[in-house]
Amino acid sequence: MMKWKRIFILLLALVFSLALTGCKRAENEGAIVEAEQAKAELTRVKAALEQAQNERDALKTDMTRVSELLEKIKSEVANVKRARDRLQEQVNKLTRSRDAAVAEAKNAKARIVELQASSRRHRRPLPTCRRNLKQRQHHHLNSRDLKIRAG
Repeated sequence: MMKWKRIFILLLALVFSLALTGCKRAENEGAIVEAEQAKAELTRVKAALEQAQNERDALKTDMTRVSELLEKIKSEVANVKRARDRLQEQVNKLTRSRDAAVAEAKNAKARIVELQASSRRHRRPLPTCRRNLKQRQHHHLNSRDLKIRAG
């Protein structure tokens, strides 16, 4: 802003100098030199302004790229979170299934122990039952043979 004031003042001085018709040639040459200096300063300011605008545009472009990259990363993070949630649900389901299988196995083991005990109780009279069965079969065969002979 200071440069613009300076340029304006220099241009005003140049115009004022040229407006004075009664100036001497040396004064005119001084005014011309000042005007050329002001013009050179204006050219430098324009170049600096153009460079600043180019840098601003480059920063805007970089900012746009960064924003797009940020959105892409946010999307990927959301996808990873959804995948993690699905995997966690699968782990929970498998854990429940495993726990149910363990409980079922414990129940089955208890039932096996119960059936083994019952089997032992029934096995003790089994030889006696077999002997009784054999005796009855033998007695039945003998009775039948007697009926056949008698008849």
